[in-house]
Amino acid sequence: MQNSKPGIHKLLVLSFILAFPLSKCLQLEKSPAGNLPALLALASSREAFFLFPDQSSASTSSNGMILARPDAGAKTVDLHWIPFNGGPENTRLAAIHNGVVFISQPDGEDELWISGNGGQGWRVFEAPEDNEDEDFAYLLSCGSAVIVAYDTVSLSEEDGHPGYVSYDGGQTFQKWSAIGSEEISIDGMDCNEEYLFIASNDQNHLQWAPVENLNSFTTASAHSSIIDTYEGLVAGPSAILGIAEQNGDHFSNFASGLPDDMNYSGPYPVTYNYQPGGTGRGADYIDDNNFVAMLDTFNGICRVYSMDAAGEDPASASYAQPACNKAPEPSIIPALGGNSSSILFSYAGSDGLEGGVMISFDEGASFSNVPVTSVWSDSGSISDIEQGRVPGMP
Repeated sequence: MQNSKPGIHKLLVLSFILAFPLSKCLQLEKSPAGNLPALLALASSREAFFLFPDQSSASTSSNGMILARPDAGAKTVDLHWIPFNGGPENTRLAAIHNGVVFISQPDGEDELWISGNGGQGWRVFEAPEDNEDEDFAYLLSCGSAVIVAYDTVSLSEEDGHPGYVSYDGGQTFQKWSAIGSEEISIDGMDCNEEYLFIASNDQNHLQWAPVENLNSFTTASAHSSIIDTYEGLVAGPSAILGIAEQNGDHFSNFASGLPDDMNYSGPYPVTYNYQPGGTGRGADYIDDNNFVAMLDTFNGICRVYSMDAAGEDPASASYAQPACNKAPEPSIIPALGGNSSSILFSYAGSDGLEGGVMISFDEGASFSNVPVTSVWSDSGSISDIEQGRVPGMP
């Protein structure tokens, strides 16, 4: 009797996944048997948060990341500095997908640094030469895909400003494009396991496509809310929250299901603004709640809203107001992420030379400082916070 190796491979992969469950389901690539060594290494690794520094404002290089493992019982965070072997000098955007680390650095080059072994070896995806040399504005791990885009997207695959998507852990990338009357700005972009959502300045402002087919966008048929200049989106499994701006003030819009019509939820306080610093990641859907980090830049006060429904009026939502005092004039909140036991966000000053990270162990009711300077004390700030399993970590 001959052994069925593909069958054995599938049983091994399944047994490891069941033995080591992920907070977000591990997404098998299109050829799981061929990726067996990487999958086994991933399954034997531990879940963690990864904090990505940016020292570009100080004209220096971080060349590494911080591994953070919160202990909700002890209310402490175990921190480790993970140096890179070569690779990107700093991080503007990051994503972790099936153990693979993706980084876009702030250097004006449309390229992604990709590592499948925790930063010890790298390969680079660089957009074709006919595209513009500029930083990517969005980098997302979405279900089975890693999706990148500029701050605008062309409306045809033949144009020179598409987005890119990889379904094989960054080995290959395909172009994708949106729909509209001309090249459109991307004013907010987020995804859930099934769909990618874009907010733009085009008619009715919202469009979406299945993650598995990003050249099949659908546009919204209406936009009931008169507040329609977006600065961020939060995509939950069954609703969309939009953060919109008008005359310097910020508001929430929402839609249940697919965003065929965005409705008005309510305003944020006049002095509080959404300030993600160009990354658009100061809000997230975490454990059945929508978290939005706002900043009173006049008084240097952070505020993190928690809304259990996308349509909740911010005026009635609960919030925490931690002391963001590691920067003398906090001006941006570039990253927010978490799970059922801990929520983290980062903030930075106007010069990008100082900042801090805060953590909540009580579902966003209160926050405390994460002592990142115990492992990284250079001038700079944390530009991205990601969660996942990365092989080879302590």
